[in-house]
Amino acid sequence: MKGKKQIVLFVIMMILSSLYENIYSSLNLELMGPTYAKRPSDVDTTRVTSATGLGLAIGIDLVNSRDVTLQLRGDISYYDFARNNSSSQAMFPAFFGFRVLLGDPSLTPWFLPFMESGYEIRFKDNFNNQKGQDHGFVLGGGSEFYLTEEVYFGIHFRYHVFRSSFISIGPIIGYRFN
Repeated sequence: MKGKKQIVLFVIMMILSSLYENIYSSLNLELMGPTYAKRPSDVDTTRVTSATGLGLAIGIDLVNSRDVTLQLRGDISYYDFARNNSSSQAMFPAFFGFRVLLGDPSLTPWFLPFMESGYEIRFKDNFNNQKGQDHGFVLGGGSEFYLTEEVYFGIHFRYHVFRSSFISIGPIIGYRFN
């Protein structure tokens, strides 16, 4: 019995090791910002019109064909819609979804446009003197410009579809592990 447990443990470790290699080679990390965000419709308009924020994203290539790359993505951002010295109106959107990179890397290895969509939960603090969260969807797009095979920069645009929707646009810089 002890020998069988060791064999099973060895097989599990080998599977996890191969998954790690596959995930590592399809992983990319991205810094978003400073990102401009238009004021959500439920924010007190006498205090705020827009904000800038920062975000961090991680993506894993699920499908990588010649013309299309499908990524599973997740990111979290931070915006503070306070004006001057007024009290903070912080927002933490957390996005989970997909990005589809379009293009043939052999023709244009330095430029890849993309579309993205997914679910977002938005945590709010002190919006109209209340804390809370909203759930919604995100539609977006942009492009990645590759400086090397691993390092890229770009721009992204998102429409955050909520009861109180807003838009965001900003630069990105990323690293793709190969």
